[in-house]
Amino acid sequence: MEIKLKNIAVVTIILSSVFISAASFIHHTKAEVELKWKAEICPAGKLKKGDTAWVILQTDIPENFHSYSNETSADVGPIVTQLSFEKKYKPIGKDIIGGQKKEVYEEVFKANFTEIRGHMVVKRKFKVNKNTIKFKVLTQVCDDNICVMKEKDFELKVY
Repeated sequence: MEIKLKNIAVVTIILSSVFISAASFIHHTKAEVELKWKAEICPAGKLKKGDTAWVILQTDIPENFHSYSNETSADVGPIVTQLSFEKKYKPIGKDIIGGQKKEVYEEVFKANFTEIRGHMVVKRKFKVNKNTIKFKVLTQVCDDNICVMKEKDFELKVY
């Protein structure tokens, strides 16, 4: 009985060490993937209610990482970069995502996707109906080992 308890204790210690190491690696990796977004309204300046304008976001994706464009027809797959607006705002059309693009086949999803590497630009047209606009960007940033979800809220002065 005493030997079984010692074995259980040893297995518990080993499993705990593995779990702590894995959690530490994941936390460390997530902390290293930071996106610094620059946000602007274009055209800047003399906008008024009823005008149309663009929300433009820019960021640099860290080396060896990529994000995904919305240029896919697949129903499943990685999370594509996207802007979402609060209901009271009126976005027009769909997000336009630019950057260094590369089409890749993802075996796990059995579909083609467009990766973005390096500098990424995300923009969306909207109808001005308030003096500020609130929205968020959601993106998934991946390397060969891990994917990290990134989300950031914005509130920009329109006029």
